[in-house]
Amino acid sequence: QELDRLTHLIQDVLHVNQLDSGNIITTWEAISPLSLVEALRDQYAHQAASAGITLAMSLTSSEYPPIKGDVTNLRQALGEIINNALTFTPSGGQVTIRAEVLEETNCFWFVVAIHDTGPGILPDERDRIFERFFRGNLAESGHVPGTGLGLSIAQMIIQAHEGYITVESQVGEGTTFVVWLPLADQTGF
Repeated sequence: QELDRLTHLIQDVLHVNQLDSGNIITTWEAISPLSLVEALRDQYAHQAASAGITLAMSLTSSEYPPIKGDVTNLRQALGEIINNALTFTPSGGQVTIRAEVLEETNCFWFVVAIHDTGPGILPDERDRIFERFFRGNLAESGHVPGTGLGLSIAQMIIQAHEGYITVESQVGEGTTFVVWLPLADQTGF
């Protein structure tokens, strides 16, 4: 298990270096947002079921306009957030992936909200969760595995796609990470 943790740490550090160099996203292609979130739900369904957690999907449409980017990196970014939600949600809890298109600041966005019914994030830690190697008290005291790089990597990937991530959390009630990705075609939507 220590070898797995060390291997994961090395992979994360290498990925951060690639993101820092600006060379990680080399393929910009049209991506079906629906296929992206459905693939992530399918990828994490077994992990959720094994932990006794309900993994739900809430879609506002059966079809969404495309986004542009690197599908492998977007899957990793959203996967880091989903994995965290599953890791911190107790058995019997629920993680919900909600997808919709919203208009904000004269731009159309594909928005993915990942909500968990976990313990929430302490207010004094909320501003630090995207810092490299930061692990909150709950992760440290609960011996939750991780490198403290996952959310940093997710944020860097989303920012490289001209998007951003917001966080809402209530201690004892859960956390919602909201990923905003611009639609590929901003005209005529």
